[in-house]
Amino acid sequence: MFDFVPEVNYSARSSLKRKLSQYQSSLLQRHPVRLANGQIGSSTDSFPDWRTTTAVMEEMVFDRSSLLETSLPFQIHDPLVYDIDATTNQGVVATGKHRKCNVQWQGKRSDHRILFWRYPSWQPMGQLDLTFVPSEVLCQIIAIQSIRMPQQKEKVRLFAVAVGQPLAPYNGDINVDLWRAVFVYRLFDDGSTSCLGHLQTNGSFISQDVFFFSDASWGRSNDDKPGTNNETGHVKEWLRVTCPEFADFESDYTVFMFAFGPMYQDINGYGQFARFDLRSYPGTVDPSISPVIQNPAGRYEYLNYKLWQQARLPNPGKPAELISVVRLGSKVSCMMHFRDPPHLNHLICVGSYTRDELYIYDWRFGIVSGIIPWLSPQVARQEEGSEPHQSWQSVRPWGLETAMVLPPLIPELELPTNHLAQRGFRLIAVAYDGCDKLATKVWDISYLLDNVWNPMDQEGEYDDTRHEPDYTHRFRWWKRGSRKLQQLAIRMIQAEETEEFLDTNSSETVSQLSMLDKLPCSPPETAKCLILTHKYDTVDPRNGNMPMKLAAYNLLQTSLILLTEEGKLIVLDIETGRVIGRTENVAAMASPKTKSAMKVRAIDVNVLRGREIVITSREGVLRSVDSR
Repeated sequence: MFDFVPEVNYSARSSLKRKLSQYQSSLLQRHPVRLANGQIGSSTDSFPDWRTTTAVMEEMVFDRSSLLETSLPFQIHDPLVYDIDATTNQGVVATGKHRKCNVQWQGKRSDHRILFWRYPSWQPMGQLDLTFVPSEVLCQIIAIQSIRMPQQKEKVRLFAVAVGQPLAPYNGDINVDLWRAVFVYRLFDDGSTSCLGHLQTNGSFISQDVFFFSDASWGRSNDDKPGTNNETGHVKEWLRVTCPEFADFESDYTVFMFAFGPMYQDINGYGQFARFDLRSYPGTVDPSISPVIQNPAGRYEYLNYKLWQQARLPNPGKPAELISVVRLGSKVSCMMHFRDPPHLNHLICVGSYTRDELYIYDWRFGIVSGIIPWLSPQVARQEEGSEPHQSWQSVRPWGLETAMVLPPLIPELELPTNHLAQRGFRLIAVAYDGCDKLATKVWDISYLLDNVWNPMDQEGEYDDTRHEPDYTHRFRWWKRGSRKLQQLAIRMIQAEETEEFLDTNSSETVSQLSMLDKLPCSPPETAKCLILTHKYDTVDPRNGNMPMKLAAYNLLQTSLILLTEEGKLIVLDIETGRVIGRTENVAAMASPKTKSAMKVRAIDVNVLRGREIVITSREGVLRSVDSR
């Protein structure tokens, strides 16, 4: 049974007052933001580092009170993000509501409201109102996470808001597909927020996720577990190799963000690594304080990166800095960062539209450290050239998840990695062609938990590298990296050079795998890695005419939950591949207090702490409730 979640009902004016007490030098403290003839009418020179318009525009005047008076409704368009402690089962859940105002007398702009709830009570915690000009500029909350900081007893909760544009802006789409910037905020226990800064991107970045960490939380659990220490220096250790100019930082105030996803033009994967300062600067651009204005004529500048790079203004200070950008695969279909167990935080798994392997990257160095075959060698030889195999070529990885076979018996204790390996670590892939074919696959990746490979260990390295080529142009760390790192980088470059030939011959691809199977994060030769495969086709009567216009999926223990665009819910048993549950309309399951006959336009499905199903839709947030 599902019920709608009550929304935050706080006054935006009271929220603004809390912010004005933090930012005494903000523009709204002086007078409304004014845009006339391409200039920002302000007495400050620090607002904003976003580019101001150079075209003559009609005069518009904004203040916060006028923005709140419009009667246009907000509508949910964001997936759910959450930060819940695995030990205490308490945390915060958030999503976003949006509206576009194209009425001239009200000002062409986009308004956004980020909603926060306390978990598990689902009591409203607060809200954050943001405004952007023109209305084509949109935003979306993409991540929320608590991290430990050195010398602090309490954890710091951060969340990220992506600002950008949809792929189809003229079709009524208000999803943030192409990122122009990422704003990072700190969320306090009373619901108030503080903007730490923003990271500008080139406008063609289609990010999939964001990961926050500090020098004290890197490689460690952020849950409230006894025995957790706040040792530092681990981030500085590998920064001295990758980016030594950023290796010296104040650990007590520095947080890092790793954002990853493909680029729009070539669909190649990239990771962007940045750092932020917890000390909030008065001149920091904050769209919740005053509307952020962009050049409307440049809304498609992401098509030309060089023009954008020449036109943008430099960051005024040091609250946010881009450290590095690394390439993470080609023709990327999905990407998954290993968050748990935390000692695998440096790894990311990448699926491809064109290759029959999943690649494991060490994103710190931008190198392939492991390859997992999409097909077992036996299946690849059996299906090569067969018609059924060809028809399933379009079914590529849509999403990746990890799971343990059994839950921990004593979750509050720190368990050694060998104990976790005995329980079984699984990689689960959902493959989808966007139309009528779906597949699920499961790999045993327990070997990763016992992996002790250290790419920075230079002990015993005496190889002469004087006659080898210099790849500093590709890897900034080349001259400082260990011999192990250099060897992996050379093998990756050699594989890329032969990729075009390998794509024309699947048997050669298998031989290439045998050549690279000794990568440190590849499965052992004796291990049976791919253990389960299930396929579903709408033309197959055994599937019960399963609808395939899917909006999202998620895992609930050993079940796969599929959500269609029409609000239908399908539950599959991962092990047997059988359909074990189906709901034609999740809104019809709502309590009598709601409109039981309504339909919902689904956005995303989430599973909180492995027990509660939450669905976000255009009509609201629905959570599963006990019907007994």
